[in-house]
Amino acid sequence: SVISIWRPPNNMPIAWVSLPFSHLFQCLDVDNVLKVWTALALERQVLVTSTQLSLLTTCCEILLSLLFPMKWAHAYIPVLPHFLVPILSAPMPFLCGIEKRYLSDTMADLADECIVVDLDKNQVSLGVKTPPLPTLPKYVYNRLRSNVETNAGHVYREARSLRKDDDTSEMGVHLPAEVKFIADSMWESRLSLFDEAFML
Repeated sequence: SVISIWRPPNNMPIAWVSLPFSHLFQCLDVDNVLKVWTALALERQVLVTSTQLSLLTTCCEILLSLLFPMKWAHAYIPVLPHFLVPILSAPMPFLCGIEKRYLSDTMADLADECIVVDLDKNQVSLGVKTPPLPTLPKYVYNRLRSNVETNAGHVYREARSLRKDDDTSEMGVHLPAEVKFIADSMWESRLSLFDEAFML
């Protein structure tokens, strides 16, 4: 048998998609983007949720493009209709998006190993029986994280009017209370504009 491996051209390091990658990096910080990327590369069950329908499709498409040259070969429904929620109990990998108002109804159908990604809150929640996500070798992870942080880390902070030296780890719990309040308010005001742009 033959195993073929190919890589993208030097001038096109990832699959080109005509979508604003900044949307994903406004919603999730670098550590959470890498965590979701790892889960998808390991073919886990991933459910993405947001109050903004336009963000679901955009962010899911961008996450899949980041897998390049690998390709997602499992169930993919970026905006899952409410009446199809029971399919989330199927024992297979999936990447699905669901409107946040339906999330509480959905929880009963989710497997214990499903990973829930909240785009509005920059939160990635592992299920109670989610197998641990293996880590990359430390030097590889540190180099990858450093490159992503250098090129896209500022997007998350700018969306919340935070400075480069503000500690945004652990959902901003280390920020001074007034800074966190302003950052959360800035993000909430920006968040509401996504669907308004599409008149949803």
